[in-house]
This record gives sequence, structure tokens and C-alpha cells, in this order.
Amino acid sequence: MLKKIVAFLFFIFCCVVGQSQDMRNPETGKRWCEGYLILEDGTKFEGFVKNNENDLTISFKGYAGDSTANPIRTETILFMEYFDIDRNTKRRFASLETREKGGRIETHVYEIIREFEAFAVVAIKGGKGVVSTPKPTNNTPYYHPVDLTDVTYQTEAIYFVDREGTRELYLEVEFRNVDALVFDYNRDIGKIINPTLFSKYVGENDWKKVQSYIKKNDIKLHKRDGFAKALEYYASLVAK
Repeated sequence: MLKKIVAFLFFIFCCVVGQSQDMRNPETGKRWCEGYLILEDGTKFEGFVKNNENDLTISFKGYAGDSTANPIRTETILFMEYFDIDRNTKRRFASLETREKGGRIETHVYEIIREFEAFAVVAIKGGKGVVSTPKPTNNTPYYHPVDLTDVTYQTEAIYFVDREGTRELYLEVEFRNVDALVFDYNRDIGKIINPTLFSKYVGENDWKKVQSYIKKNDIKLHKRDGFAKALEYYASLVAK
């Protein structure tokens, strides 16, 4: 019952409708962040949360100096909120019952990226993997050192969700952490799955304004931070 309430009323949850989220992808999950968890049985834990988004693991401890880290199973979480000190923003996650059009209801913990009166934008990560390039042998003495890399990747799906809980996939992003001999770097590769969804949810009139803003500021919607900026601009339109 609680999950159904969250699923259909999360647009006004906690009186923070339309709160901005920084969607960039620094290496998260390394530090403890102050926040709280509510489990599906109603239990509430307040203290510090470590949300390791690379390994998709969540841990909790009661106070900063606590040496005991308690792992939390994701499927038991009803709601989670913490202040992400890497992104310098508050982040919220909720267990939502959603479905694809004509599909069955599924329950997952999503990050609530943006909320509006008629729809929300949510995200869920999954699909970690590692790709390694072969190391040189005596038969291959000449190589470029940058080519010797271990690439860790993590995927994320970003959805528009209407008030009835129907979700539609808009953007898929693959994050890559490249560990090379000479230098390391992070990058994200995004692909817009359904280009018409943005205009569908914001309406034709506001979409024209958003398009003008995107063009003027050279925003790339297939990039997470670009999509976030476009959503933020739309939020400023509806707030007027």
C-alpha cells in the first residue's frame, strides 16, 4: 500500500516539487553523506548514507565516527534522501510502481530527477561491466601506452513518468571510467531513444521555447548535464 501511495503521489512528495538535480557523473559513492532512509516496513534510519553507484550498493551508519557500516538491500527501501557532497545537491530516491505502456507493473527504486505537476523525470542505474585491452607480449613490443586500458562502464536509463505511473524511456547513458597507463578519465555516452517525448510532456508551446534555449546555448540533449539544463529551463517557464 505504501508503495502505491509513493508511486501515484510522488509528484508532490516532501513539498519539493521541481527541485533541481545536478545530473553530472563524478565518481560517487566514495564518501559518506548525511541523510536518511525509510524502509518498506516503516523503519527509519537517520545518519549517514553511502550510495555506491558504481557497484549499486547502499550502506548506512548512525553517526560520522561510526566504524560499523550496515548494508541495505535496495529492494527494501521505500525512500532515501541525502546531501551529495560531491554534487553539492540534495538527492532523493523512491520505490515506485511504474509500467511501460501495455506492460505489467514493476517496482524499482528510482532517483527522482525532476517533478512537475503532470509528470516526473526519474532515473535508474544498472548493468555494470569491465572491458580490458590485452597487455603487450614479446611478439608485440611496440604499442601506444594509452591503449592499455581497463574500462569500467555503468548504464543508466532516464524516463518520463506520467501521473498514472506509465514510464517512457527517453535517454540511455553509458558511463565509462577509463584506467590507462598514462592517465585516467571519465566520460559518458548518451543516446536519445524517443526524441518526441520531451515535446509531448512539456507541450508544444513550451517546447518551442525550450528548443530556442537549447539552440542558443548549444546544449546537447543526449548528454546528462545538457538534458538537466533543458529541464531546469523548462522549470523556470512553468514557475512564472
